[in-house]
Amino acid sequence: MQKEAFLARENHLKETSRHMRQHRERDQQLENAFIQVHAFEILEQPEIINPEAEEEELPDTEMSNDQFQSAQQAMNIDQRQLFILITESIKNQLNDGNEREKIFVTGGAGTGKLSSLIY
Repeated sequence: MQKEAFLARENHLKETSRHMRQHRERDQQLENAFIQVHAFEILEQPEIINPEAEEEELPDTEMSNDQFQSAQQAMNIDQRQLFILITESIKNQLNDGNEREKIFVTGGAGTGKLSSLIY
């Protein structure tokens, strides 16, 4: 009952407040936090591997050294850190390392999440 009263009061204040933008920003921050918590919970679940499942064939796409250098130079700091982390993980796996990285990449539209992963 107290929770319902609190939520009703909060909604009333949101509607009448001169600081509506702050309420919206806070709501967005909370929503993003809940989304991240949920994503981390998914990552913490044990990986179920089906040895009979066929892996999807990915087309071989080659990139010239110039294209690679250009893509690397265009990366921002966060993209470069992600690139280094993934590169090191691949090197470890190639050297018979058994540990696999689980990475959660987040960011708004147009921040370069996909382009970081495909290069």
